[in-house]
Amino acid sequence: MFPESVPTTGKWNGDETVHPHSSDVAYELQPIHQPDLADRVHAILKEQILRQNLGSGSQVFVDDIAKSLNVSRTPVQEALHRLAIEDLVVVKPRRGTFVKPLAIEEFLESSELRENLELFAARLAIERATERQIALLRELMDGFTPYHTPEGKRTDIAGFSRKNAEFHDLHIQMAGNGKLLRVYRSLNIDVIQSRIYFRREARSALEVRAEHEAIIQGYEERNLDAVCRAVSLHCQRGRTGMLAILEEMGGAL
Repeated sequence: MFPESVPTTGKWNGDETVHPHSSDVAYELQPIHQPDLADRVHAILKEQILRQNLGSGSQVFVDDIAKSLNVSRTPVQEALHRLAIEDLVVVKPRRGTFVKPLAIEEFLESSELRENLELFAARLAIERATERQIALLRELMDGFTPYHTPEGKRTDIAGFSRKNAEFHDLHIQMAGNGKLLRVYRSLNIDVIQSRIYFRREARSALEVRAEHEAIIQGYEERNLDAVCRAVSLHCQRGRTGMLAILEEMGGAL
């Protein structure tokens, strides 16, 4: 709060304030946009859920979150709507919003569907993918390095998951089928994997990179069988590792 004796606009001549026309005032301020605020609230709540700080089944109260973050209800409601689309929360009529548990059955369904969508994408992409897209796959794989140690332990689970999601998203894009891409994205595989990896690392990042390398090499050789073998192996190994964690958690987390 500015002192009452010091004007917040205009020019001070020692005795009085000379106010210029409003169009002459230059404010060096960054505008605050409501969508940006909703993005920030969404990111905060999402990380709280992934880290289990907001535990599965717990109720999420809009007013409490808004007060804690010092924002209005609107960006919180928008953030929760997006989290519901991502299958991280569920809205129960007349009861409230709750963090949705991740059960083995849901994980298996999403994982099995993901594998088949990636195999279908490979059959289309083997002919449609450009050399530039294949080169971008390799660039994305090389971008994993800052998120794990030389021994393969993840140092940034969220960052590694984002980069992994970008790799697989590009793989689906290479198929050149918009509907396929929308269906694949609706599975939110990266979100599911992050929820599991924040509990315990399922397998080495180096193993994941080696599997990605096999997929890329198959595309570089335009060898559909090699790509499909690599995709299936990658999906099945990932499913086995994460399934073991879910089973340790009692079938859900």
